[in-house]
Amino acid sequence: MERLKKIHNFSIPSTIHILSEEWIHLQFCSTNATITRAIYHTSRFNVKFKVQKFCIQYCQWTCLISADDKHKIPIREEVAVFTGVQNQYSLIAQDSILATTDHDFTKLFLTPSVIFFILIPNDILESFYNGQVFVSYKNTVFELSSAIRHLAEFLNALNIQYEHQILPPILCLYTDGGSDHRCNYGSVQIALICLFICEDFDLLIAVCTAPNHS
Repeated sequence: MERLKKIHNFSIPSTIHILSEEWIHLQFCSTNATITRAIYHTSRFNVKFKVQKFCIQYCQWTCLISADDKHKIPIREEVAVFTGVQNQYSLIAQDSILATTDHDFTKLFLTPSVIFFILIPNDILESFYNGQVFVSYKNTVFELSSAIRHLAEFLNALNIQYEHQILPPILCLYTDGGSDHRCNYGSVQIALICLFICEDFDLLIAVCTAPNHS
């Protein structure tokens, strides 16, 4: 809201229904206060804001990355599907081309991994959605997402992004709370330590987003 007011330099009319600060507060509250999971909703939603302020204050020495795996992509046969050929025997030549199938077969799934190098703005009210995006694909079955695989992806992206520049001594990572990114898992902690040592960082900050806010 403050950013919108700053851009347009006027008060927003009451007839325009936009997100309010109260609505943002409610996103960090449990929808059911009686379940056990509700005790983890402590309303500490300023963590992201503080990390952003830290990045702005030390922007010349900081690299801010947001990373996440997206929904898997099905790879199917590039032929038409026709139910009329189902359960029917037919003789075809050995060197003939497959023209139709009786099912929409999926050969494999690809999982896109997105690494976003955020261009750190000069002010907290400015946008954090500018920067360079790297997308890599991996086989969902044989190349499962894991902390050590993400480490390799981060190293590759960092080497490309800073090929002709000096790598900043501070790295801030924003990820979701999945098992391949959760900071309280030993496998993730080991991968982060390896990343810290491999690139010789002075400081590495790893932050997970709030639940259901990937």
